[in-house]
Amino acid sequence: MANINSKAWLRTNAWRYSPDVFNSVDYNKRNTIETIDDINYEYDNYGFRNPQMQEFYYTHKPIALGCSITFGIGVDHKDTWHELIERHYNLGQNAGTLETCYRLLLYWLPKIKPSIVRLLAPPMGRREVFEDDRTAIQYVPGGQTFRTPTMFTSETEIQLNQQRMLNAIMWLCRDIKLIVRTWEQVAELCRDKGADNLHPGIQSHQAISKIFNET
Repeated sequence: MANINSKAWLRTNAWRYSPDVFNSVDYNKRNTIETIDDINYEYDNYGFRNPQMQEFYYTHKPIALGCSITFGIGVDHKDTWHELIERHYNLGQNAGTLETCYRLLLYWLPKIKPSIVRLLAPPMGRREVFEDDRTAIQYVPGGQTFRTPTMFTSETEIQLNQQRMLNAIMWLCRDIKLIVRTWEQVAELCRDKGADNLHPGIQSHQAISKIFNET
């Protein structure tokens, strides 16, 4: 008889992720609007940067995925690269990694049932690790909060991690059209700054949107 109290049995048959795994990093800002550098950031019922009244369950609305560039720091929501293409459900996360993109898609893909997913892959070298069952740490090269462990810093590991995470995302989207562009592909096109004087500005978002429209 199987030992239902064993860790092996629980991991195979009864494991359930904490809801925190699938929440926005801005979940505590849900249904609010904040203004920073004269830019309004409106958060929906789940803490993502979308109009508060926007319904998305089973709407088949396209998903935009990525880091703070996709979130749209420094520009109005209407000027983000994805909104310049068409109306999306914005799952962009500040300091997001490909691991962040994967875990959000794992949960929200069957909820939104999008017609298409557009992913602007965050810069290579970023990693996300859960230090416990509820709390993730985002390691960003050169970041001030957490120093990236040496095991994540070799070029081989950086390259392999990007490829394996992109492959995992492609598998999740195997029945849905997926368009992927990477930060490394668009970085040289980003030549102006947003209102925060750090992230890409309006012209940069326009250039990124054109790259997504190329086939």
